Amino acid sequence: MDLDANRSLIAAALGRIPAGDRAALQTVYRLTSAKLLASAFVSWASAREAEDVLQEVYVTVWRKAADFDASRASPMTWLIALARNRSIDRLRASRVSRNMDPIDSRSRSRRHGCRGGHRTGKCSRARPAAWMPGRSRLA
Repeated sequence: MDLDANRSLIAAALGRIPAGDRAALQTVYRLTSAKLLASAFVSWASAREAEDVLQEVYVTVWRKAADFDASRASPMTWLIALARNRSIDRLRASRVSRNMDPIDSRSRSRRHGCRGGHRTGKCSRARPAAWMPGRSRLA
C-alpha cells in the first residue's frame, strides 16, 4: 500500500471513531502501532513504559478522534504528537514522584546541602540519636 493510500485510510478510520466504530480503531491501531511504539521508545528505555504510553495514546484517540483535522496535519503527525506529549507528561510525573521527600527531611537538608542524607544516615553532619531534641545527651 502506498503512502497516500495509507494516509487516506487512517484519516477515514479516524473520522469513524467518534461514532464509536471499534473496527475503525482497530484499523488505526494496525496501521500505526509499530511507528508509535518506536516513537515512544525514544523517550523510554523500558518496553513496559513505552507500551503503557502507547495504550494511553489509543485511549486518547478513542476519546478525542473528533479533534483530528486532516487539513491541519497528517494522521501520523497527529498521532505522533499525542504519543510525544503523553511521554513528556509521564516523564514529568515520574520526576515529581521521585523528588518527593518528607518536608522535615528537606528542610534539614537545605540548611547545609546534604540532599536528604539525614534520612539515610549518610550525612556527615547528621547528629547521633542522643543529640536529637527530646532525648537525653547521656543516653
